[in-house]
Amino acid sequence: MTAITIDAATAAKLAAVTGEVQLCDETGRVIGSYVPKRPPTIEEAMAAGGLTWEEAERRVQETLELHRRGELKTKPLREIWDDLERRNDGTSQ
Repeated sequence: MTAITIDAATAAKLAAVTGEVQLCDETGRVIGSYVPKRPPTIEEAMAAGGLTWEEAERRVQETLELHRRGELKTKPLREIWDDLERRNDGTSQ
């Protein structure tokens, strides 16, 4: 694989990336893509999505409360899978 040295500003931008991104020239033409060498930490992924630990905890507690009250609408995985297959086949009701 060929290595290309980039300037510090571009390296800093790429260091903040948490997933695959397109690389474009100044005209907007896509010249390639970049995938970070390591997956983001949970903190980086949450920050990228605007999710704080407090909000994540609130969502978990809300879901647990719905489950406790029997109000959590769930389906067995097989039923979900079958429904997705029907939709893909165009046989969905």
